Amino acid sequence: MLVKGIGSKHGDTALMLALIRLYFETGEFGQALELALKAESAKPNNPAVQLYKGRAFLETGDMGSAKKAFDRAIEIEPENRVVSGYRALISMKEGSYKEAVDFLEPYGPIPQPDLASYLLMEMENSLEGRGAASC
Repeated sequence: MLVKGIGSKHGDTALMLALIRLYFETGEFGQALELALKAESAKPNNPAVQLYKGRAFLETGDMGSAKKAFDRAIEIEPENRVVSGYRALISMKEGSYKEAVDFLEPYGPIPQPDLASYLLMEMENSLEGRGAASC
């Protein structure tokens, strides 16, 4: 486990984010979540920390906590397209198509439902490491 020994020093947040990405790439979502929560204690207002925390919750099946993390990231950085995409994905999974489109529309018009579905599919694929939009 790489988490031991990483504290809340100034440079540790960047290291923690890099390790979280590594955990995502290797499918170790529980480790990613553990480290994201530790990073949050050091930098609660960092939108990247909230994004990774949300992704980790999403990957571990906790959509409610993922939604809260993504909402917090949007509060911190309202123009974050990646977070808005993940938040739209959750809305779509919850059956709230209008809310999903509302999260996506600031970044361009959504001319038809098929396009919104395609965008959400791409976001979902990125969670699995298959899409071009993975972060």
